[in-house]
Amino acid sequence: MAGIPPELEAAYHVFLEELKKHSSALAQISSEFQASTQITRSAEEVEKIRRSLQHKFHTIRGGAGFFQLDLIVSIATEGELLFASLAGKDLILKALGESLPTLVERLREENKKLSLEN
Repeated sequence: MAGIPPELEAAYHVFLEELKKHSSALAQISSEFQASTQITRSAEEVEKIRRSLQHKFHTIRGGAGFFQLDLIVSIATEGELLFASLAGKDLILKALGESLPTLVERLREENKKLSLEN
């Protein structure tokens, strides 16, 4: 593991596992909205999902920042800021359908690269 001090290797592996879990949760939410179930969701449900996504991206950003994984920080920041800035069911649903799948794919690709390095 290039650049990770030996005393942080265990924490780094925990971060990679958490990144995988968060990416999977984001992908699950994304696939649900790709299946056109969003029409039946209330504004309150959509807002709850928006806050959850913002939190997941924030958590990923913090861990990635600690390990100086700049590309993951950038992706997570993009997701966090996107979902922090949205208001209204229609805008949130649009982002869930258009932006979230791309963000999830980018995170998964980076996680895959990091996992291959270890």
